[in-house]
Amino acid sequence: EAHYFKSSSSNRYSALQELMATGEKQIVLLTATPINNRLMDLYSLLSLYLKDNSITDLSPSLKGYFSAQQKLWENDNAVNLDPILRRFVVRTSRELAKALSEDSAQPLNFPERKLGDDPMDRYETGVDYEKIDEAFDRLTFIYYDYAVDKLGKNLRLPDGSMIDSSVAHDKKESLKNLVKMVMRVNFFKRLESSVQAFKTTMGTLYKYIESSSQYAETNSYFVPPKMKGSLTEANVDDEDFSFPTPGDLYIGKYAGIRQRCELDEEEVSKYVNDCKKDLDVIEEIMSMIPDEDNKLERVINRLQRINLSENNGVIIFTQYYATANYIYQNLRSELSGNIFLTTGKESKDASGVG
Repeated sequence: EAHYFKSSSSNRYSALQELMATGEKQIVLLTATPINNRLMDLYSLLSLYLKDNSITDLSPSLKGYFSAQQKLWENDNAVNLDPILRRFVVRTSRELAKALSEDSAQPLNFPERKLGDDPMDRYETGVDYEKIDEAFDRLTFIYYDYAVDKLGKNLRLPDGSMIDSSVAHDKKESLKNLVKMVMRVNFFKRLESSVQAFKTTMGTLYKYIESSSQYAETNSYFVPPKMKGSLTEANVDDEDFSFPTPGDLYIGKYAGIRQRCELDEEEVSKYVNDCKKDLDVIEEIMSMIPDEDNKLERVINRLQRINLSENNGVIIFTQYYATANYIYQNLRSELSGNIFLTTGKESKDASGVG
């Protein structure tokens, strides 16, 4: 699952980068999806191994090469990553793996993929996706707009030169729209995963918007999404609770952005008003999500019809922790037997003990 290291700004990426810098470990990254949303996802993985001047016969800069290809892709033009892939990436398809194993004692055999035709595997979600999509259209995403405006670095061309100021504004607006589109896609991915994952995500977003709005109104400071944990993890239900002062909040790695996060009176007013609009929209979206989870019911029903022996079992994979924990808790209450939860966050046995 190396694609989880696609973001160079994430803590996990930094940790892996530091480990590799020691030279004490040999690291192999494996993934079936090196590119999720952007070509730069692959660049992030390759830059763990390669210096920026590693392809001077192709481009002065590895990052510049990928940036140029990304721009072609965004404009629906053909891209060419083949020189990079052939040089630095080992690609293995099922067909190639089978061919390479033909002369071995145990040739590889992949199961044939078949679309199930059991009507019990079909279910109605009870979700009106078009209405939810229309509601997403009404979200202002003011917190992401402010993050781009206040924390975004000066935009540069692939060769590293500054973008002309006459077009920089339009480029920033395009970046804001791209961020909003990615967030919408992620919201729908969570809804596709499980009702619980979607509710958890929306609940966290709601708490962040509510808290950051209160903080802006009280302290005239913008708390960007990347700092949302500083607000959402606070015990606001405690009667003695009070938000940390700006001096206590913008510390450590966030100390350098404090000045840029200051808001004038007009910015505070706009932020608070737009946050109120988004809170109303989120409440409307949550009212569209049914209490019944037909997908979960189908999963439980399917498991109940499987004749399991002591030597086999069923593994359920999911991308999101909220979905994994949700399934685990419900299976424990509905089914007997050894049911385990294993995630990057925690593991639990059949009794619920970690």
